[in-house]
Amino acid sequence: MKNLVWLTGLILMLCNANAYANDHRPHTAHQHGMAQLNIAQDGHTLQIELSSPAMNIVGFEHTPRDITQHRAIKQAVATLQNGIRLFTLTPAAVCKLTTADVDTALLQEATKHTTDHADFEARYVFACQSVAALNAIEIKLFALFPGIQELAVQLLTEQGQRAVHLTAAQARLQLKK
Repeated sequence: MKNLVWLTGLILMLCNANAYANDHRPHTAHQHGMAQLNIAQDGHTLQIELSSPAMNIVGFEHTPRDITQHRAIKQAVATLQNGIRLFTLTPAAVCKLTTADVDTALLQEATKHTTDHADFEARYVFACQSVAALNAIEIKLFALFPGIQELAVQLLTEQGQRAVHLTAAQARLQLKK
């Protein structure tokens, strides 16, 4: 039952944060320079979901046209799969990455269909021994993917929910107020 209440809260938070963003920030779901992070903490589990236009990650959104673009996609996927390199969690929390999944339509064969506005989607799950010590997350995405200029973060923890916007100049997410 606790997980159902938590999941319902997450869904409501995401809807509320999107409504807030749509009312107060003029951007669409697919805006170059903008990416989204959904972060949810439940017990000793921390989940992070990233959604970004491919333009921010590899510099193009169309089906790869040459070997250089294929390599750029493979390198981006490899970088995105290394969640420990992307997110530095408070060391005292003793968090370990247990899952890292990355997907993009750019990985599909060009013969199947043409992609005009592809995204990258990634999901990370961390298991933390001392979640009470988890105070902040350093977001390294800005340094690794300079095309990301702003992150719209939707955060849900056992302490509550909130929406935050991060930039390269402010890439540290405080989890506790």
